[in-house]
Amino acid sequence: MECLIIFLNVGDVIVTQVTWANQTGNIQFKGSFGTIVSISTNIEAYAGLHFADAEVRFMSNDREKLYK
Repeated sequence: MECLIIFLNVGDVIVTQVTWANQTGNIQFKGSFGTIVSISTNIEAYAGLHFADAEVRFMSNDREKLYK
């Protein structure tokens, strides 16, 4: 029997650990606070670790940025 433990939940606040940019030029800086909006139920395993896609909302200067 496989047991799935979820460490993040919808509504949790995260802090980015590195500055990153996506292919469309959006940048999110290290130390930015984001809120988990949704978490995929599709779990992928690599090297004994489990990963799922999440949608995260960042607020900056009263503007919302939503990343999947």
